[in-house]
Amino acid sequence: MTIEELYNSLIITNNSISLDTNVLNTDIWKKLLLTNNGNQPIVISQATKTKENGFVKIIGTTSFQLVPNLPVQATLRIDDLGKIQIRIYFNLIGETKLPNSWKFSQSFPKLPAEDKTKLSLLGDEATSVLDSLWLRNAYFVLSTEDFVEEGSKIPFSQGLNFKSILRPMGMLGVFDSILHGDTQEVNFYGRIILPLPTDLTPDLIAWTYPWEVKIEPPGILLKADLGADKNITDSLSIKDTEFVIYSPHSQEWLSKNRNYQPAYALTAILDIPSAKISCKVTGILKAGESEVVLQGDFQGVTLGKLADLLDITGSSDLSSNLPEEFSKAGNLLSDLALETISIGFNASLGSAGVSYAAIRIGFPNKTWKAIPGAVEFSDFSVLFIIASPFSATKRGISTVIEGKMDFGGVDLDVTAYLPNFSIRAELEEPVNLSLSKVFDKYFPELPSPPDISIDRFILGADAKRNFSVYAVIGEEKPWVLDLGPTSMTISDIEVDLNKPSVGGTNGSFSGTIQFSDNVLLQIRYDMPGAFSIRSEIDQIRLSELIARLSNQLVDLPGEFDLTFRQSSILISKREQDLVFLFGTQIDSFGSLAFEARKIGGGKWGYAFGLDLSSSKASSLPSLGVLSIFEDFFHLQKLTLVVSSFDSPDFAFPNLAQFENPRIASKDVKLPAQSGGLIQGLNIYGEWSINSGDRQQGLLSKFLGLNPVLGITLQVGSIPSKNSRLYVSYNTTIQGHPFSCKFGGQIQNNSIGIFLMGSLTVDIQGNPQTFDVTLIFVENGAFISATMKGNTSVNFYTFKLSNLALEVGINWEGIPSLGVAATIDVGEIESSVAVFFDSTRPSRSLVAGSISNVTLKKILDNLAGELTEKLPDVIENVLDQVAIEGTGGFNIPTSYADDLDNLKIESISSAFSSIGKISIPSSSSQVLLVVNKPGTTWYLTDLTTMMHYQLYKTGNTIAVSLEAQLYVAPENTTIGTLIFPAGFFINGTLKFFSFEVSAKILINRNQGIAVDAQMDRIVIVSDSLFCIQAAEGSGGPKLSVSSFTQNAQPEPKFRPPHFYINGELKFLGLKDSVFVEATKSGLTFKIQGNLALACVFDLHGSIGGSSYFSAGGNVKVGIGTIDLGILGSVHIDTSIQAGLDVKATNSAMTASLQAAFEFLGSTHNIAKFNLDVDSDPLTDLVGILEDKIMDILKGIFKDPAKWAEALGDKIIDGVEDAEKILTDYFHVPLDQAKQILNDAGLAIKACATTTAASIL
Repeated sequence: MTIEELYNSLIITNNSISLDTNVLNTDIWKKLLLTNNGNQPIVISQATKTKENGFVKIIGTTSFQLVPNLPVQATLRIDDLGKIQIRIYFNLIGETKLPNSWKFSQSFPKLPAEDKTKLSLLGDEATSVLDSLWLRNAYFVLSTEDFVEEGSKIPFSQGLNFKSILRPMGMLGVFDSILHGDTQEVNFYGRIILPLPTDLTPDLIAWTYPWEVKIEPPGILLKADLGADKNITDSLSIKDTEFVIYSPHSQEWLSKNRNYQPAYALTAILDIPSAKISCKVTGILKAGESEVVLQGDFQGVTLGKLADLLDITGSSDLSSNLPEEFSKAGNLLSDLALETISIGFNASLGSAGVSYAAIRIGFPNKTWKAIPGAVEFSDFSVLFIIASPFSATKRGISTVIEGKMDFGGVDLDVTAYLPNFSIRAELEEPVNLSLSKVFDKYFPELPSPPDISIDRFILGADAKRNFSVYAVIGEEKPWVLDLGPTSMTISDIEVDLNKPSVGGTNGSFSGTIQFSDNVLLQIRYDMPGAFSIRSEIDQIRLSELIARLSNQLVDLPGEFDLTFRQSSILISKREQDLVFLFGTQIDSFGSLAFEARKIGGGKWGYAFGLDLSSSKASSLPSLGVLSIFEDFFHLQKLTLVVSSFDSPDFAFPNLAQFENPRIASKDVKLPAQSGGLIQGLNIYGEWSINSGDRQQGLLSKFLGLNPVLGITLQVGSIPSKNSRLYVSYNTTIQGHPFSCKFGGQIQNNSIGIFLMGSLTVDIQGNPQTFDVTLIFVENGAFISATMKGNTSVNFYTFKLSNLALEVGINWEGIPSLGVAATIDVGEIESSVAVFFDSTRPSRSLVAGSISNVTLKKILDNLAGELTEKLPDVIENVLDQVAIEGTGGFNIPTSYADDLDNLKIESISSAFSSIGKISIPSSSSQVLLVVNKPGTTWYLTDLTTMMHYQLYKTGNTIAVSLEAQLYVAPENTTIGTLIFPAGFFINGTLKFFSFEVSAKILINRNQGIAVDAQMDRIVIVSDSLFCIQAAEGSGGPKLSVSSFTQNAQPEPKFRPPHFYINGELKFLGLKDSVFVEATKSGLTFKIQGNLALACVFDLHGSIGGSSYFSAGGNVKVGIGTIDLGILGSVHIDTSIQAGLDVKATNSAMTASLQAAFEFLGSTHNIAKFNLDVDSDPLTDLVGILEDKIMDILKGIFKDPAKWAEALGDKIIDGVEDAEKILTDYFHVPLDQAKQILNDAGLAIKACATTTAASIL
């Protein structure tokens, strides 16, 4: 484009010219309009234009940056590269400044205000220092190029600039004196950078100002060359002075970039002749403050000697203000590095106005041993602070030496102060300081603590070399005591360590432990000495102690709690573990000792004993009912003991060690009959037998008892129901050994005598043991016996083994019967326990193993009459789901004789060596039933209640662990066996070649439900097809239900269903999937916008773990196809593609076919295979674009069709159509022109070519 063409293209319409991107179509101009004018053209009203000397000038008025009707002059030219360059001057303030003249906040109304702004030449309304400036002849200058203004020589940059005339008087504080009066004016100019919302600004480096960075930051950055020099002293001076100011353009931007605070300053060059140094210094100016500090930073500047700084220090005596070690070590005072210089001015710029000078000297690669063996400085610097350096009477020097020291593996900032020698090191932020290393090196006499984090750390030393350490432990890695199920954290820890130059080392740890919500322990640990933390506590409850120190439950009575006052705590170490000891005196009762300890397996237990020798247990909370025992058995010399664990050799802590004068007793001891510590609440004492009571007399005569017996009174959570007193005793009954416990328990608010024991007899030649229970009650007696052994008893059509028989008879003649046995009836193989009561038939239980069945059979036979009809699709699936045992193996047929003859030790050995299953070798712990000698046996491990079936098949005996059945409407106790409530089957579900271990819940009259986690489903490979857990690790979730569950959070799991649910990974896609089981297999859907510009609608099926298929439609959005030199074709359509995928364990294939409309025709993309190893479904857009590109290149082999598409604007992005026809299609020039003419492109081609050359 020529200047003539540019002039003609700038058309005045209705006295206005629009500087838009139609004519001024450059990237730079577009960006300037976007960032500075809201992406709108600049419209000049009352416009006139002229053309002279290669420039087009436009004069008029416009609105810009929120200022209306600005006089404006735009100058346009064509540069050497043929590009349009634009400069626009917007006149903000004229030759004379008026009271209502423009100010910065008019264009930038959200300017951040300077803190405590006092200096304002415009009044109190000013919010930014920019509004305080005295300006005239002010302009915004918008330019597409860098240039230097003629006359003023002001440099302008590409973008938005500002220039004006400034009167700086009143802005410079003490430096106002360098100006030539109030009316001195200087050029004031700089850039204004307005960022886009998406622009990111790097953080400003500490101690760096916005005007010092290489790339100017967003905001307003202006300066004025003051051109003034000033002598401070005869030899010290400043020159090249400048006034600089920076402000963010808005408070909102500042809130996101807080390092870029508004600031204004004076900069200059400081000359120090004695050191032969000149440096740039900066003095930040504060509104309303006259004092200014000039500071300069140095890099790579060395000093020969300290005396070279004479011109700024006022004397050559710096070295005499250093420790004497510096002068003795000759190399310390050589090769010094000058780091910073600061000069403070208060009243004037002369020598008398210098309030101080500060000089920091670096001592690189040097060390100073301030305290040999303890404090050694490295990487240190010396800061000399000279007060009134040029005053003979006021001058003074203080010295600060700052450096690093290694202390326990952590670099500490350490500081020495002179002339009054002292050393201090303090952490600036929390670190993981190796306190153990500190102790080992500096305090070896004291025991080392753990490595813990430090929030605050102070190291001190004085001139006498007394060394001390004070630390406050942080919370990031605090001192944690492995004490209780939840470790105790010592907070607010303060450590005091002292190592005097004369005498022994000592120290202490103090802190707090938030023991409970209401209890804060103040603790202290003094050193030297064994580890022992002590604390005193005014008041705490027993329940608080237990809750904090134990994760073992003891069924204590609901209201049983004690309040302890003025108690003592001792935390000490026993072998490798910590123990918590507690001692106190309970008024009106006696002394109490408490201990909490680790008992293994991550468990923490507790025990406490209370001396009741002079009081009664029934006086304690919730134990009033025990007065029945105290009166009935004439109890005396009682001790209450509560423990969460058993320990035969336990002893309570000696109470004397607490040094608490309130504690009367020195010991709480366990009596001999306790046999050690027993879990629960037990009261020990003496029972004086009352021979006048018929039940006590009967026991005394029957067992031959002494008149006074040591007793144990066990108290349960409901003392009125589950408390009993007993005595352990061994004797014989008719020559048979009998070991028993007898005593009394509460029945209907009175004491009933009971006896329970173990009697061994021979039955049918095999030793059998019976658990015998005898209870006397007010209205009758209850007798029960549990038989254990390895011989079965024939009973009608089934065998009954491991009998537990209980018979109770009341005065009304209503019997109760209970049976525990293994049952074998016909084709049903099981091992069960049954209990029922004739007056309460709901109290019954069945537990054992069952043969292999299906979910459908369980539903039909165990769930009862269903209230909800089962959908056919679910019914058909349940019939295909087998329930089997969870393991199996084979043993040789040589073991058949051992099985028939009940040789348990031999069978146990075979299970272990062949099946890798451990079962007991004792006949008392294993039940073996011979169903059919030589062919069929049943074995039950009584320690785990696992039931095994053994069948002879050919030359082997197959051993299987069948599915386990459990039915208990409520908790049921049979003899010494306890069965909790429940109704379920544990086993292995098998369906469609998948297996999963599961618990099948059975809801009577409703149906069955299963929730289990499967193994991950992988076909071919993990990346090609995988279903895994939706959250966490492992496989997907199996959810089955034959009935409606409205409480399920997942809607799909509410109606009857059979789903596998998890996360699907398929050829790069990831989606949550619900796989539904049908009679023919597993099916699922993949739907939705799962990849860029792709909407999937796929259906798939899984034929077990080895086969998978999927197919359906994918809608793919296609935009523009880049044909390179031929331009860009706008397709802008959605392509409907068909996807087909098949996979087996060894391979997967995926194919795609599609079609699209272009130029009125349908173009088919033939079926092709996808690269399954490259996550193809995530890149269908790119894959189809490549296929479409090939088709388009085929269409546009004809140059006429290409030109026609170009003329119809189907193709764009072509710069020189004529050149492409001649060079690419090899069409002669005349023919090319004709083709373009036929396509209606002759003029457009020329215009496009010209525009392209300009751009």
